[in-house]
This record gives sequence, structure tokens and C-alpha cells, in this order.
Amino acid sequence: MRNTRFISTGLGAVVALALTPALAAATPATITDTDFAGGNAGTATAVSAGGVALKRAMATQGFDNDQLPSNVDFTKWDGAAPDPTVTGGVASINGVRIYERDDSGVGQRTYAPGQVLEFTATFSGAPFQHIGFGVTFNDAPWAMFSTGGGSTLVARTNDGVAPESSTTLSNAAALLGTSHTYRIEWDANEVRYYVDNVLVATHAVAISASLTPIASDVNPADAALLLDSIGMQRYPATGQFQSRVLDATDAHPTWGNLTGDVTGSAVMFETRTGNSTDTNDSSWSAYAPVGAGGAIASPSARYIQYRATLSTTDNRLTPRLSKVTINYDVPDAPSNPGNPTGPTGGGQGSGGSGGSGGSGGSGGNTGQVTTPGAVDTSAPQVSFKALSSRVSKTGTFAVRLGCPAGETSCKIAVALKSGKTTLASKKVTVNGGKSANVSLRLSRAARRQLAKRGRLKVKAVIGATDSAGNKSTKTLQLTLRA
Repeated sequence: MRNTRFISTGLGAVVALALTPALAAATPATITDTDFAGGNAGTATAVSAGGVALKRAMATQGFDNDQLPSNVDFTKWDGAAPDPTVTGGVASINGVRIYERDDSGVGQRTYAPGQVLEFTATFSGAPFQHIGFGVTFNDAPWAMFSTGGGSTLVARTNDGVAPESSTTLSNAAALLGTSHTYRIEWDANEVRYYVDNVLVATHAVAISASLTPIASDVNPADAALLLDSIGMQRYPATGQFQSRVLDATDAHPTWGNLTGDVTGSAVMFETRTGNSTDTNDSSWSAYAPVGAGGAIASPSARYIQYRATLSTTDNRLTPRLSKVTINYDVPDAPSNPGNPTGPTGGGQGSGGSGGSGGSGGSGGNTGQVTTPGAVDTSAPQVSFKALSSRVSKTGTFAVRLGCPAGETSCKIAVALKSGKTTLASKKVTVNGGKSANVSLRLSRAARRQLAKRGRLKVKAVIGATDSAGNKSTKTLQLTLRA
């Protein structure tokens, strides 16, 4: 311990574990971002009341090379029906239904509500030509444009339970036999139908079942249904969101971890920190990815900014980030050291109790004093905090180790043990008044045991040595969770 000052300590409200009965006082704090105001959504993401989400864009599937795309399959309604053909980039559908194949290559790819289907097609007016969302079009539910019994064009919505909602298009005669662009917007409680970007029908019908895009013509003897292109709005593979500058309200916070509430997506977080609201200021660090358990690796500074990269491979789920939480500790103000010498009267106060001064002097302030030049014999009061009780999929367990401000530096060794067996260990040197996030990787045997049991009780043995050679050791009981 340095001989120049002493900071009084206490557990207070700190959610941490100390190596000695005293712990450098700090107060846990949290920054929560739920409205994402002032952030930069980028080109592939959008901010709404529900959070940050990837933006969908229409991905149209054409019929190049005069053949069906590899992800499209078909089923014949009539065994004598011809296979679908493609000529001049237009698919001819006659006596068959075509649909998107799933990843197995056998079944149909299905989608939950919240999808948009757009296609360019020519309905001939023959009976039972349908394009839209369905299972097979043999039975409901469905949401489709259909020629019905023939010579008409109808927007049809059926949830498979209630009577069907249908709207016969007033200009059906003009639409049949010519190519037009159709769009179906299928939401959780409503389906909307458009022709050439004009809304032609809205049905307040809730279809909760998963459906697939289908184009179908039943009778091979009638004129074929012609399909120029078909597509759905799809999410990009990745998109980024950068938060506004967030204020920790303290110049020396000890960063903990960053977590996010995410649905339908994977997300990768990075953080950077600085001492000015201007991120071009030289005090700002570069972006650094968070570690195991969301441990923040950026240096201590008053301001923090995060960057989230959302990604998805499943168009059926909406990738959304709805909340970000940043946990950190703010150091409490130290107690005021006593003044061992009365200011003018020549009297001497007692530093620890604010004793009386001499004639004309005033007593010292309440506090504790380390006399300059005294030999340091105090053991280092190192702090230990588990950032999460959960072990990552790669077998790492994140902790934060802190060296008190009264020390020059601390050499800290931490080991996780079960009986006499060491499951993980790490050594680190931490400067006085600083902390370090450390990842402990469990042994292969420990990872197997944790995976089998779901939890694992261990001892955390923490040894510390300060710059004066003083040592401390503490053993703590922890429960690790898979």
C-alpha cells in the first residue's frame, strides 16, 4: 500500500466479494437504453417503438436460364399435367403448384405472419388459378389472389375456422389476360391486397399458422397461369446500430458488462469510451468487442458508446434489439483524512478522532491517517466480482478483479478448484485504483461435468501481492451454471 493516503472502505451496497473484511467502496449503477434515441441506425436497420430491427427489402426471384430456380419445387394436381416450363423468363404453370423448397430439399419453407409477397403474373381467367400464402391450397388457411370459379379475380382470406373473407375486384375483366404486379401484406391481424401498388382489399382476419408462398393452376386443359417473377421482403444478412453517447456521470467508473434483449437475431456488441461528448476527441478509445458474459473491455471514462451488429439467416423471424443494459460501479467518495497538525496554535490533533489542537489551534478532521514514511504492512484489499454465474458455450467464466486506489499495483492469482483439482486459473497485474476483466477457461473435464449436471460448485481461491510484498488470500464458494 502506498504511504501517502488511506481510503476508508466498507461493503455498503456493493455486489462484490472482498479478499479481506474491508472492500473499496463503490456503488453499482446501470445505464439502460430502450428508446435508442439519438443513435445512428445505418442503412440496414431502423428504429421504432419496438426497438432496433433489420430493415426488409424486396428480393425478387426471376426465372433466368429458362428453368425454375433451384430453391423452387412443384407438385402436380393431375398426374397427366406437364411439368412447369420457363420460356423467355416467364414460367408457365398448368395443372401444378410451385412453391419454395425448405433447407432439407424435401418439404416447403414456411413463414410466420408479418410477411410481404410480391409477384408479377398473368391470370388467364381459367378456374382455380391462385397465387399467395397457403399450405397446399387444397384446404385453408390461405391469403391469395384467385380466379375462383373462373372469369373473375378475387382477393380471398381464410383462417381455416371462420367463414372466408373475399373481395371481387371491380376491374377484374381488365386485369385478366395481361401482366400486372400484385402484392399481399400478411400481418398478424390483417391482410392487405394491392394491384399495381393500389390497395384493392383489406381483410381483418388473423392467420396464426405458418404458410408458404404458392402459385397454382389446377386444370392442365385450361390456359396456363403465367408467372414473370415472385419475391418476398427479406432481411439483410447484417445491419449495424450505433448508440448515442451515454453518460456514466463519473469520471472513473469501473465497467462491468453489457447485455441486450434480442429476438430473432444474433447480435455482437462493441464499446468505446472517452471523456468528452465529442467522439472525435482524442480521449476516445477505439471500439472493442465485449468479452465473455458481455464483459466491457473499454477503459474507464465518463462516457460510453456501443455498437450493435445484428445478423440473421432466418427470414421468418424479425431480428430485433429491444433493450441494452450497461452495468458498472461508481467509486464512493473517500472519507476525509484527518489533519494531524493543528493549523496555527502549535497543537497536534489526533488524526483518527479529530482530537483537540493546542492553544489557538483547531482539531484535526475526522478520518484516518497514514503517517508519511511509515512501513507498509497492510495486506492488499483486492476485490473480486463474478460478472455472471453462467459459463459461456466455450467454457469461459468472466470475473472482474480490482486493486484499491491506495496501492501502487497488485499481482492477483485466481484459481477455481473442486477439491484439490484446479479447474481454471489466471494471473494478472492490476494498477492501483483500476480493475481488469478476466476470463477463466474451464478444463475439458470440468466443461463436461458442467454440461452433464447443469451447475457446478467450486471454490475461488484468490491470492494477491502488493508492491510492498504484502500478501492476502481468500477462498470463496461459487456455483457455476451452464
